[in-house]
Amino acid sequence: MPDLTRGPVLTGVVGIAAPLSLANLLQQGYLLVDSAVVGRYVGVTGLAAMGAAQPLYTILTSLFTGVSAAFSVRLGHLAGAGRRDDPSTLAALAVCTAGWSAVCAVAAVLATGPLLTLAGVTGEVAAQARTFMVTLGAGMVAVYALGAVCAVLTGRGDARAATGLMIVASVLNAAFAWLFVGPWRLGIAGAALAVLAANALAAALGLARLVREQRRRPPGPDRVTAATVRAEVRRGLRIGTPMAAQYLLVGVGVLVLVWIITPFGESALAALTVVARLELLTSVLFLTLSGALMVFTAQNTGAGHAVRVRVGVRHTAWLTVALTAAVTLLLLTGRGPIAALFSDSPATRLITERYILITAPFFLCYTLMVVLHGWFNGIARTVVPLACTVVSLGVVRLPLSYALGQAWGVDGVMWAAVVGWAVGLAYTLLATRRALTTPPAPPPPAAPAPAPAPARTKRDAPSMTPPHHPTRHTVRHDTPSDTGGQGRPMIRSLFVSDILPRRPANGAVRRMDVVTHALAELGPVDALFLAPPDAAPPPPEETAHFARTGTVTMPAYSGARAFLEIAARGPSAAHAAHQRRALTRAAALPAWSTDTRYTLVWFNRERAWLPLRGRFTGRTVVDVDDFEDVLIRRWARLGRGVWGVPLTPWQRTQARRSIAWWERVHQRLAREVDVAVVACADDMTRLNAAHTVVVPNTYPAPPSHPPHPPHPSGSTILFQGSFDWPPNADAAAWLTREILPLIHERVPDARVVLAGASTPEVAALAGPHVEVAGAVEDMTPHLRAADLVVVPLRVGSGTRIKILEAFAHGVPVVSTTIGAEGLDVVAGDHLAVADTAAALARHCADLLTDPSLGKALTTAATRLHTNRHLPEHAATRVRWAALRAAGA
Repeated sequence: MPDLTRGPVLTGVVGIAAPLSLANLLQQGYLLVDSAVVGRYVGVTGLAAMGAAQPLYTILTSLFTGVSAAFSVRLGHLAGAGRRDDPSTLAALAVCTAGWSAVCAVAAVLATGPLLTLAGVTGEVAAQARTFMVTLGAGMVAVYALGAVCAVLTGRGDARAATGLMIVASVLNAAFAWLFVGPWRLGIAGAALAVLAANALAAALGLARLVREQRRRPPGPDRVTAATVRAEVRRGLRIGTPMAAQYLLVGVGVLVLVWIITPFGESALAALTVVARLELLTSVLFLTLSGALMVFTAQNTGAGHAVRVRVGVRHTAWLTVALTAAVTLLLLTGRGPIAALFSDSPATRLITERYILITAPFFLCYTLMVVLHGWFNGIARTVVPLACTVVSLGVVRLPLSYALGQAWGVDGVMWAAVVGWAVGLAYTLLATRRALTTPPAPPPPAAPAPAPAPARTKRDAPSMTPPHHPTRHTVRHDTPSDTGGQGRPMIRSLFVSDILPRRPANGAVRRMDVVTHALAELGPVDALFLAPPDAAPPPPEETAHFARTGTVTMPAYSGARAFLEIAARGPSAAHAAHQRRALTRAAALPAWSTDTRYTLVWFNRERAWLPLRGRFTGRTVVDVDDFEDVLIRRWARLGRGVWGVPLTPWQRTQARRSIAWWERVHQRLAREVDVAVVACADDMTRLNAAHTVVVPNTYPAPPSHPPHPPHPSGSTILFQGSFDWPPNADAAAWLTREILPLIHERVPDARVVLAGASTPEVAALAGPHVEVAGAVEDMTPHLRAADLVVVPLRVGSGTRIKILEAFAHGVPVVSTTIGAEGLDVVAGDHLAVADTAAALARHCADLLTDPSLGKALTTAATRLHTNRHLPEHAATRVRWAALRAAGA
């Protein structure tokens, strides 16, 4: 199965689009042949009948088209996540295919006549249109079966196989149409039978291929049950219903256009048929680009490659512009011969040429809108294309077609199409601007700020690695200029944290430093710390920049009550309820914290906000720098809990409950807080709060040192972090037990240094080629001695400050996708990225044996760190978030 999560971005999109475009062109070629055959052998009446029946056919197929595309997205997500096809997903698709085939067979018989009457189609045209639709409806299962097979193949990324089936169907369609309508004289019913026969044969070939592939695969652990199939059907309908409604609206819209065009005569209706076929033919490249972008986005979304998705959207958009220019030029210069190809009627040809002349210059509005819809579908935000269609077609184009048609005739209907496309593109671009994250430009120069308070101290010591945090790249979201300068309002803040400031500073403490010192530049800051049992209060030197400091010790949560509550509510919800009970006692909080009217109350995490929401006076800011549901879900995929221990079936149930509870917490937070702060753009999208500010994690510029001499062997691999945090411990075990032996096959003297707070399990990994350095006060000596930093995380959420440390010190980095998420990095430009032991070992060996590769990475990585991840960059964002929350 092709892997769209690796390799050049545009190559991946085009690799899907090119074969599908060829197949769709052949399909549209068949439609042209079909129209030509019907026009020649049956006449203008038959051609008009096909035009009248086309929207009815679209209505009948729209729901299934949307649902099958939803399953294609679902299979793409599974493929991107590295999972084999879920048999329940395939079974659910089969159920939907069979069910909707039966519905359409009945609808074609019962609804065709009334709908044609409603559209104003009567006489011989209506009779032939009804014959065409009833024949199609009787065998619609063949059409849907081929669509389902192609959806499975496309979702897997196997565009070539889907293309082969579509080519077979197209060639057979053309041959059967000529045979049935021409020599056999079956009339318009022959055109419908040609569609069914060709699709049935192609679907049979596709099903045989899928069965062979399934038999070659090893049996998976997933069992198909009625419950799992129902769940997959619901998931498919949830994603596919908006897509189906969009296609349904298009079908209804075309039916309304038929009703609007019909009074202008049979020639105008025949011209509408030609124009519809022509639009399908010219837009096929862009529809397949949209589908390719959908599959590319689905796979990379499943793999967590948000940066790669963003680049794919940008490249595909530019390709769309170039292709549209070429198609527009072709249509304008060849409009006469193109119109003559379809009909001998001078009136029909004149209307067709006029339509091309009016609409072709604005074709880019349509094509770019369609392609961007593919991205929205790939991220399962299918409501956006539906809303766009409602606005552009239902609200603008159809009413305008009727109004302008009454005033200007057929030309008015054409100009209404142009206006509808323009409105649709404008709506899509506005939605894209909100949803598509882009990296920010460096913040503008700061205005002169008053000198900081004397108590403020600067800490330049390198950090230990953060144990966690959320997802990928930074964005421009209300990008501020620096809020420094005279005349700004004073803000009195309360900073609430469930993490104590300790040294050496891990990622959470370093983020705390940046936030609190930035707030201190706006006014006095009080601090309230929620400490675990038996924890010592923070040392005075760590709290000197606060006006007042308080520490509340949380009682231990144990005993029978804790056991029963955890069993009843789940561990996350039970612990949060325990903390809230403990903090509602009269003397739990310092009196000054509840009596003071603060301008701003800044919570360092949701865990601090949950038990104390509503207890203080002031506007609320919550720093969501970690998503617990993401972390729990990733551990569960490895069959373990958040502390790395294997999960029992009961614990799996509790994990699912905790994931659902954290999702509800984030939904509540998004509704209630004044400003939500996140560490990266993916978290902004995940949280979906009304007011969000991105404050990136940072690492200070290290002091200048002369270039360090390389290790004698040139083969020192550093993995730094707090190894008492299970994701780091898991990564250390994977590195030393599986990845390092593969590195030794090419670099026998390679050695790994594990630097950071350790545990007995991690200490046991020490050996001839593995040094466990333990906790260190200053990571700089280890970074200067390293030839390579590796971040082999398989679990976690958030941004890895260890990567920023390596960037700042000019050390090349090899990381997993999870290790690199949350940073606006490009694999191959800033660092090497891989997700298997063999691929990670290959990257490590390449960098150890060829220093020039590392030099290219570190140059770009150091520039990225300097431009976006210094503490002063984050401080500017903190001040902006504070002023925004305060309403200043």
